[in-house]
Amino acid sequence: MGVPKIIKLFILWAFLSISSPFLLSQETILNDTSAVKNIKPELVIHECKTGLIKVDGVLDEDVWKDAPIATNFVEIEPGDNSAPPVKTEVKIIYDEDNLYFGFICYDDDMSKL
Repeated sequence: MGVPKIIKLFILWAFLSISSPFLLSQETILNDTSAVKNIKPELVIHECKTGLIKVDGVLDEDVWKDAPIATNFVEIEPGDNSAPPVKTEVKIIYDEDNLYFGFICYDDDMSKL
């Protein structure tokens, strides 16, 4: 027996509430060194059918195409609530049994990773 859906939604709400100081509005800020906080960050997450996602690190399933995207995070270290030098996107989906996060991390020089 899996975790009840209400518990999963509560965990999701708690995650988004805790991470809200780090989320910004949907505007892209890549070259700016300052960032403006979004006072009321909101991300509506879609449910998908169970079994449509294969956890393999590749976001090639069709459900990821329409997944909402959290973006415009800020750095706490080394900066202080400043825009990072590269963009990161987080796609979030859930099904009856799981909560899925897909991270897309961009970098200009992959050889440094």
